[in-house]
Amino acid sequence: MENFANKVQEEIDSIDREYLRKIQGNMFRCNANCCDNPNISQTDLERCLETCSHPAVKAQQFMNQQMQEIQDRVQRCLMSCADEIKDKAMFNKAEDLVNSAEMKKCSAKCEDEMLKILPNYTKKMREWLSKGNNL
Repeated sequence: MENFANKVQEEIDSIDREYLRKIQGNMFRCNANCCDNPNISQTDLERCLETCSHPAVKAQQFMNQQMQEIQDRVQRCLMSCADEIKDKAMFNKAEDLVNSAEMKKCSAKCEDEMLKILPNYTKKMREWLSKGNNL
């Protein structure tokens, strides 16, 4: 699963550079404008800061949701592997070694499956983030 984890990190880093940093930069500039306005009350300042933060918060929530979906799919695949192997187990040492090899093989299959569907997730993330009206 190391290859998959590396690929996910590459994609997240790319999305961060393409979209998330811009959203955060806009938030900080907006926050600074709120703070630079001496004519607003403390309550209005807090409201202004909250409004500025809203797009970044929504983007982070969306990204967290997508990452959770990916983690859940990986987990379900690995649990399915474990269940399949457990169902075959005979509880002897030789069988444990075979099962360990089977688990590695099944895990590799999970990784391959996830590598195939990862572009669907990253495409969805990019499309969602590129639509400013979502934020």
